[in-house]
Amino acid sequence: MKNKLFLKWLLSFNLVLLASVFAWIYGIFDRVYIADITKISFLIYILLIITSVKIGIDTYKISSTNYFKKMKNKNRQKGETNITAAMIVANEYKTRQNQYDFIANTFVKLGIIGTVIGISWMLSSVFTGLDPSNIPSMQSSIALMGTGLGTALYTTGAGLICNLILKIQNFQLSEYIDREIGNA
Repeated sequence: MKNKLFLKWLLSFNLVLLASVFAWIYGIFDRVYIADITKISFLIYILLIITSVKIGIDTYKISSTNYFKKMKNKNRQKGETNITAAMIVANEYKTRQNQYDFIANTFVKLGIIGTVIGISWMLSSVFTGLDPSNIPSMQSSIALMGTGLGTALYTTGAGLICNLILKIQNFQLSEYIDREIGNA
């Protein structure tokens, strides 16, 4: 089946959308919005959707046609050898895959930045105006600690989960490209 790769991508993308619908219905997005003071979690999610759609377009393009054979024939007509033609086509997609891999790794780094900001927020809020003898002051400090900790955990979780999703999609595309380059 020619479109098997695209169907795999479509399945993974639809699972992400389904999980998003459940997160919306069960109020997870609302909790993350309230807890994440940086809103980095939503930035990571939006970048995941955009990059995943780009991977889907690439996946559709190369899996629905004999794209690699056509490109190799086109490059051969320009006087390239068979191996050189395959390398030209492979380099084009390997560059895109490196970009997708960079974006996936950026998700983790953004999550770590959110973690650092959340922990900094948590620690600064604890020791600012803290009066151990004043119970309302202590309760307020603990509530602020929760906000910082929520930011730290949600951004880390978003970064790791979105990284994993994008890495799986990129890996499937990479394996297909490597196989097709060899068969073209």
